[in-house]
Amino acid sequence: VKLYLYMFYVVTDDIETQRRGVVFVIWPGPTNEFKLSFPDKKEHVTGARIFESSPIRICAIHFCIRDGPVANMIKAGLILMMGEENRSRIRLDSGEGIEILYKLMGYGIPADLVPVTDTGNVKTKHLV
Repeated sequence: VKLYLYMFYVVTDDIETQRRGVVFVIWPGPTNEFKLSFPDKKEHVTGARIFESSPIRICAIHFCIRDGPVANMIKAGLILMMGEENRSRIRLDSGEGIEILYKLMGYGIPADLVPVTDTGNVKTKHLV
């Protein structure tokens, strides 16, 4: 929650972002390393309130996930967790690293701005 609040705070300083909105790219890691736990009622309500009260317009959320047996379960869970009004904003991009980068480029997101290489290594150089 603190991370999202900080990101919303940072992007509100840019006038162009306020006009056009923001696009989130969520990339769990090279092996989809994250806990599979569904939020309880309190976390779900808190997340929905933060999303609805965002000071910036969220245009899209790209959730990039590697193909695998768990990927379809994760996709289904994400779609269910997003409200009906937000489902049109979420994009579930799956495949290998380079395939995901090409899909993001199809939406106008340059591959060199994604802070992860196609092999899953994190870029440590300053991007902007």
